[in-house]
Amino acid sequence: MLIQPVPIHSQSKSDSQESPCPFGHNRILTAVKRPDAFCVKWEIGAARLRMIASYLQADEQEVAQGLRVYDATNLRINGKPPHPIREICVQADTRETVVDRLRPGGTYLVDFGLFHDKRFCPVLRSEPVTMPARNQMFWQRLHAGGSR
Repeated sequence: MLIQPVPIHSQSKSDSQESPCPFGHNRILTAVKRPDAFCVKWEIGAARLRMIASYLQADEQEVAQGLRVYDATNLRINGKPPHPIREICVQADTRETVVDRLRPGGTYLVDFGLFHDKRFCPVLRSEPVTMPARNQMFWQRLHAGGSR
């Protein structure tokens, strides 16, 4: 997958002032949308991103922000680390996206990080998100009175 660099926007405001997100800095959250998709939201301060880019010995213009999605379905069974199944490049001002085309009933993890020089440097990791089985969503809607 070709990852295009996206500049990290520098701002003169302090990290506490630049955040439009209500849940604070340096967090990543997931929420199931449907049996094959979840929404992931993250927030990280620009100063921290600049520091990480510096650690990678990269100019801010040379790094790309993105997500790495892992299948963690059998993590508790076999104890092996989850394996990445998808990488998503995001624009510097993006703070959420939907990850779809997933297996209902599967469990997933998401890392937010920086791509540079064919490497991924993870910065934030989500809690595991377990997708409902298709029939589970149907029954939840039926019992809740929904008809979608």
